[in-house]
Amino acid sequence: TDPTMCTSPYYSNYGASVCIYCERNYMCPDVYYSHRRACSNLYFSNPGSLTCFPCPETMWCNPVSPSSQGFCGTGFYTQNNNFYCNPAPAGYTNAASYLTVQLCPAGSPYSNFKDGIGCTNCPAGFACSAGSNSMCSLGYYSPGSQSTCSACPSGSICPDRKST
Repeated sequence: TDPTMCTSPYYSNYGASVCIYCERNYMCPDVYYSHRRACSNLYFSNPGSLTCFPCPETMWCNPVSPSSQGFCGTGFYTQNNNFYCNPAPAGYTNAASYLTVQLCPAGSPYSNFKDGIGCTNCPAGFACSAGSNSMCSLGYYSPGSQSTCSACPSGSICPDRKST
């Protein structure tokens, strides 16, 4: 019998009698050559892909081991498309898109990643900015979601530091 050409996204190895579906982290774009090509470092592909794509910030990729790739969870990202996930810096989150690590939105300057929540509102009695929080000093208060504490009105001490 005459040889049959494999068509994308299938390929065959030299001397093989069957076409194979293109695997993860390989691309199979050529109908003329009928072979697969490994994705370059910091690129990935899904099974059956005709091309490879750059790893997004929240995905770890390791083309040396084609089955090693995955998405980082909420509050984690890959720095420069590394092979592992890192906790997002304080004040940043990836919960909105999972594609980028972004500064927490206004009104929620405090970041809490220990339980995977991402950005949360600054608690009452605290001033929060750039991912850190500090308790209001005596004589000052904050109702929450504030970057600074306000002075208590004249004649009051604001004992709970949350309200006047």
